[in-house]
Amino acid sequence: MYKTLEDNEGMIFIFDNEQSRSFWMKNTLIPLDIIFLDKNNKIVDIKENFQPCREDPCESYQSKPAMYVIELNAGTIEKLEIRNGDIINFSLIK
Repeated sequence: MYKTLEDNEGMIFIFDNEQSRSFWMKNTLIPLDIIFLDKNNKIVDIKENFQPCREDPCESYQSKPAMYVIELNAGTIEKLEIRNGDIINFSLIK
């Protein structure tokens, strides 16, 4: 479990198909921004400042249909001015 996440780090989840995704923050220690992308890498949904779960039952977030999900430090979406409809170029991610 991560206690911190560097500014230019994150996690990407790659799924086999596009469908609604459910995410929760159980066993997560830091708040996160979550970006949901369709099969064309277009942002279809955003969850900002999703807080760690402190007690059961944990809040879950049901997204619009997505094939990729990116988790970043809370505040990154606002800082980078990321918006629904933006296209993420994965070749730029290192």
